[in-house]
Amino acid sequence: MQRKLEVMATCRLVGFHRWEGASGRYGYLGDRHRHEFVIACHKRVDGPDREVEVNDLKEDVEQHLIDAYGWPCEFGGMSCEQIALELCEKFDLSECRVLEDGLCGAIAR
Repeated sequence: MQRKLEVMATCRLVGFHRWEGASGRYGYLGDRHRHEFVIACHKRVDGPDREVEVNDLKEDVEQHLIDAYGWPCEFGGMSCEQIALELCEKFDLSECRVLEDGLCGAIAR
């Protein structure tokens, strides 16, 4: 059986965002608040010999986010879902997980 391969890189970035539609019980999330975003990027590869260097993938994702959103990252009204989708498209990822403080978040495939 031919196995499918992916490489994976995880980065942690401090950032701020807000949920513009927050109300009721979660109304406080409408205010700008801080997270350590934990971002795990998966990319398909054809073979087992470093087609994609994981350290480069990690650094490229971090640099893209810093270039686009500053340091710390100012994501504004972006959700974890929106960040994950952006990274999937930018880096042709098979999967991207964006978690707030490593606990809750989103997966895009």
